[in-house]
Amino acid sequence: MIPAIKILPDDLQQFTSSGYQLFILLGRHDWQFALLNKEKKILEGLLAFHCETIISEKNFESKWEALLADYPLLNKYYSSVKIVLATPEAALFPTKEFNGQEAATILNVLHGEREQVAIKTDFVPEDNLQIVYRLHSAIDKLIGQTYINAEVKHYYTGELNAVNKSATENGFFVNFFSHKFSVMVIKNGLLRLLNLYNYQQPEDVLYYLLTLAGEFDCNRQELALTISGMIDERSALYTELKKYFLNIQWAEKPGNIHYTEGFEEYPLHYFHSIFSIIS
Repeated sequence: MIPAIKILPDDLQQFTSSGYQLFILLGRHDWQFALLNKEKKILEGLLAFHCETIISEKNFESKWEALLADYPLLNKYYSSVKIVLATPEAALFPTKEFNGQEAATILNVLHGEREQVAIKTDFVPEDNLQIVYRLHSAIDKLIGQTYINAEVKHYYTGELNAVNKSATENGFFVNFFSHKFSVMVIKNGLLRLLNLYNYQQPEDVLYYLLTLAGEFDCNRQELALTISGMIDERSALYTELKKYFLNIQWAEKPGNIHYTEGFEEYPLHYFHSIFSIIS
């Protein structure tokens, strides 16, 4: 896999993994690996990979092992590793309505029955929500063998923590990956939806966003559309969004995130997902 973005620490000869925290995002088409200098609290490295075809349980192991072989930097022991899974096979529940014993059944109903899966749960105290999600057992085992001390969370957990929902009256927060995007809907200051969607063309994105605007009775002239991820002002996708949404803004970088000059070569909203994981 060839990285779409490659930013490495300045002095790899003197690099010692014990001085860094490793943050990993794993999705169906996108993998990202970020290195944070623990002493300086500075983000010094990032490798972002985009795959045109879906990374599934059938080819995950071969791609994973090839990547670690090509980038030995990633195949080291880190005292702190956080892995975020951007799998769409997830569901959100208010804590008072959540029954962990029914998690497997609920996921089967929502996403289809699957065998040999590991089921995980995140608790988001700020929203009093439980996020239940699953991945193939073989993938879960492989990740655990590579990073034995890793903390694993779902992508939704980082997104919920990254957005100040009480300060937003009505808004869509949309983060783009290659062939996938997430939407968080805030209506009257309350979380109404958080979901991942597939897309191939800009028209696919518009279909989902316009449908959601109608379902939640949002006025597109006033709705705040905050966008981030792999999109820029020159893209056909951005051009189409401007036709239907008048109030578009870029997601802001968290104030507690610092980084080296290599990151300034790219629009900072490209790094929204990693920033959300770290902050």
